[in-house]
Amino acid sequence: MDLAVAVRADLTDTAAVEELTRRCEADTRALLEAACERASGVDANPALLAFTAPQVALRIREERRQSALRRLAVSEEAAAEADAVYRAYRRRHNRGTKRDAEEAAQTAAHRTAEVLLSRRLDQLDEARRRAAK
Repeated sequence: MDLAVAVRADLTDTAAVEELTRRCEADTRALLEAACERASGVDANPALLAFTAPQVALRIREERRQSALRRLAVSEEAAAEADAVYRAYRRRHNRGTKRDAEEAAQTAAHRTAEVLLSRRLDQLDEARRRAAK
């Protein structure tokens, strides 16, 4: 849930953060319930659900993490970093191929997305602390 909120919310607006958090929480619960039902069956044994739910929750979290990273990898910051790496690679590696430079740029965009996600999660924590005061 935090992953979606961190990427989609205006983290300077505590009311917006709270509202999006509530919506994401409800959406996540519904998604988890539906996924557990599909995985275990409608009339599943509670023990099977107890086993299945954490696995499904981890899968949902990883899917949201990957979605957040994809979104941030095409942000202005990540694109600027990727462009800079591409140009630097082409300057420094005379024999390097265009494909090698593109791979280096893609790696830079992914690393930048990870940094941005970490930063936004920290900002989300700070926004929630401000709201709790």
